[in-house]
Amino acid sequence: MFKRSTLKNNAKQTLKKSYWTAFLACLIVSLVISFLAGLGASFTMPGIPVFDIGRTVQENAQDAAPTESLTETDALTETIAELEELTGTQLITPSEEQEQSIDEPPIVIDTDPSENSQTEEQISFDEALKRAMDEYEQMPEKVAQDVKDHPVKYGASALFTFLLTLLIAGILPVCLARFFLESREKEADLGNLFWGFKNSYGRNVLTTFLMRLFISLWSLLFVIPGIVKKYQYSMIPYLLAENPEMSRKRAFELTKSMTKGYKWNLFVLNLSFIGWYILSFIVCCGLPLFFLAPYYQATWAEAYTFLKARALEKGLATEEDFPGFVEKTETSEIPAEVEE
Repeated sequence: MFKRSTLKNNAKQTLKKSYWTAFLACLIVSLVISFLAGLGASFTMPGIPVFDIGRTVQENAQDAAPTESLTETDALTETIAELEELTGTQLITPSEEQEQSIDEPPIVIDTDPSENSQTEEQISFDEALKRAMDEYEQMPEKVAQDVKDHPVKYGASALFTFLLTLLIAGILPVCLARFFLESREKEADLGNLFWGFKNSYGRNVLTTFLMRLFISLWSLLFVIPGIVKKYQYSMIPYLLAENPEMSRKRAFELTKSMTKGYKWNLFVLNLSFIGWYILSFIVCCGLPLFFLAPYYQATWAEAYTFLKARALEKGLATEEDFPGFVEKTETSEIPAEVEE
């Protein structure tokens, strides 16, 4: 019987042996995924000094060079200068406001719209912030126009980000599944985070990519079918983690068989962590989620182990589908019987 309490208790027992190693593994994977997501955003968001594939190495190096330390006054002056450039006005600094009388209104000079004019409008700091927010609200339109004006640049950046995410982030769930499945049987090893890059890497990247693609396509049908498919395909990373030689077709067949009749149980299992999520955001803006991640991943490894046992019991799978995690040696191999 699929009992959440049993799965979670088993996960706790596993984590007692190697919680901090599991925590470090989850943290590394989270940082890698966050870095890839940030890299994709930096390549496509205008106004951010990043490595542009269309620029020279020297220009990129200049942008990446560290800046000198600034005092608080210098930082304030620099911030005001940026706001002045953004809003096209001359601001009244806090020191200037103190010098003015409280009852005296700020000096306002009409701006000459001509390009050669040197006159500027002097406004308060609050007004400048308001104009800056207006500029921010108009940013989507500016981004859309920038993409239209530079399709090659954005197309190349998007392709680069897609390939990088596909080749690196695509295999990480398999690596993490391998880590937690092995942790059930022996001492945890951080080297398993690189295991997926050395075992049937290309085949497994394609399989996980198709898994996410199918889930995304099903999600277009009013979301709910996508949720169903998410749990139906949820065992694929674990299947590939235990048997990297499993074919793509067999992985999809087996995950459907294993989760048949248990998709609701898996959904409720996920839902049972919602209290932890809410508490994490209340306590410290979600920071404790990093400490919850090992518990969550270990519980899902227990769910896979349960569904695997049920599949073997019902004859939906064979021992060849699940080779296990103990490396075979020459002494442990049993010679096949020879027919007389």
